Amino acid sequence: MYIEKVWPSNNANYRCLMPESLANQTCALDLPTSLVLKFLETHCQIGNLQCFTSRYLAGGFSLKEGRAISRKRLSLMRLGLKRSDELAESVTLQSERYRCALQSLRKRPLTLVTLCEVHKSLDPHHHNGGHFRDVQNWIGGSSPDNAHIVPPPPEKVSGLMTDWINYVNDIEQISIEDIIMLSNQFILIHPFNDGNGRLNRAIADALLSQIMRDEKAYISPFLFRLAHQHNGYLDAPSAIMQGQWQQVFDFWNEAIQWSTNTADILCKRLLNASSLIQKKLTLRQLSHQAATLLSHIAEQPIVTPAYLSEKFGWTLIEGSAAITELLECGVLNEHRVKEPHNTIIYDCKEIFDAWMEMDEVLFQV
Repeated sequence: MYIEKVWPSNNANYRCLMPESLANQTCALDLPTSLVLKFLETHCQIGNLQCFTSRYLAGGFSLKEGRAISRKRLSLMRLGLKRSDELAESVTLQSERYRCALQSLRKRPLTLVTLCEVHKSLDPHHHNGGHFRDVQNWIGGSSPDNAHIVPPPPEKVSGLMTDWINYVNDIEQISIEDIIMLSNQFILIHPFNDGNGRLNRAIADALLSQIMRDEKAYISPFLFRLAHQHNGYLDAPSAIMQGQWQQVFDFWNEAIQWSTNTADILCKRLLNASSLIQKKLTLRQLSHQAATLLSHIAEQPIVTPAYLSEKFGWTLIEGSAAITELLECGVLNEHRVKEPHNTIIYDCKEIFDAWMEMDEVLFQV
């Protein structure tokens, strides 16, 4: 369904998309059962792939300039040290905001207020962040009459989003197909002036990872498009309006298959690193704190006693003792960093080597 409009600057006619209520939409297509089950059962014994990949999903410059930032720079920033590394700090903050957004979007009932708050948190510097748009927007082209997609007019946004939020809350047991419909409807509505793609990723990631066996093993299907410049998803709104669900599901089928396969490869890289580490621990009985630290370095391979105190509530003495145990085994290495001046940090080479390989896997075509 479309609404005919006239663009005042050139008096040109254009058509706005006007999607039906989600309750009235039907989709006869299903993703292959074997693919869905494999995706939902994905498991990783160590590390946190969702956290690992969040740096690329947070929007802004996280996938462009931010992609060039090394994992060590980001890990140092997560220690809470005062460092003059603005780009690393920005990417770290964006990633943290994205992960917090996922937690907020999983709460039920989900409200429009929460949705707007999450939108604002993901892009706090946007002048109209957290508010539905009050102007006409479009995707592609210089004006609505030559655009690729023209979302609904602003006066329809509130009603459409109320319908959208009601659909989310009314689903008793959400499926991947439900999430695909919600994601596509959100993109059709395009309720905010900016940041719609970022929020849509967060919504779908929150819902998809929540229904997985192991959310730490989740790799967003959207990363398939972002990392590989896949254009199929951009054609989804037009395909939906024409009833061509097959085109939509073709994209998701490929993206979910990529997500599952990539998670399996990345988990193996981490397990290989873990195997190298375990060889250094042969016949060594670790204390409880050292064992906890050993498990944690797969997610944060640079630590300090102060960081461990903040993370686990240990005393500085307990943190230092745990670090010393892993130093003596050769699992951790001691370094001094220039900033803050002569600060001593401890890192794990095996994990950083694995992370370098994992990033290469994510972006190989």
